[in-house]
Amino acid sequence: MADPQPDQENASPAMAEPVPAGQPPEEDTATADLQRSYDELRDRYLRLAADLDNLRKRAARENEAVIREQVERFTRDLLGGMDDLDRALQSDGTMLREGLERIRQVFLASFARHGIRPVEAMGVPFNPREHEAVACVVSDEPEGIVIQEVNRGYAREDRIIRFAKVIVSKGKEKEQEIQ
Repeated sequence: MADPQPDQENASPAMAEPVPAGQPPEEDTATADLQRSYDELRDRYLRLAADLDNLRKRAARENEAVIREQVERFTRDLLGGMDDLDRALQSDGTMLREGLERIRQVFLASFARHGIRPVEAMGVPFNPREHEAVACVVSDEPEGIVIQEVNRGYAREDRIIRFAKVIVSKGKEKEQEIQ
């Protein structure tokens, strides 16, 4: 009797042609392709997310720099008026003086809201990072001490907007020996 031959239609998948050694089955290849695609997309996503984060940080830094420059420019524009008010305060007249002092306080409060502060100059040692010497004169003060403020300096945070123009002491005049 002849061996019964199974119909190819009724053949079970287990009896399909064997996969040659060294090659993964078709399902494993598809899974591996999907995993590679997933890994590539995930890597691309992470890089794009990092790029976006860096872009946001850079834009924030640039925005802060622009704002800082605008505030400083605004302050420089107002400093001439502040100088005029300071000079007027040195004049006589009580009512005029009171009004000018109020205006000056408004200026200073506005500056303070923007982080702008006056640079200390009177009675302190000359500091070229904050002061600009316009003259050196003999005085009773020790050498290198600021004895007069010609124009007040202003700073915002640690940055000088305008240097204080000052007169610095040379110290007491030394007697010259007569030969």
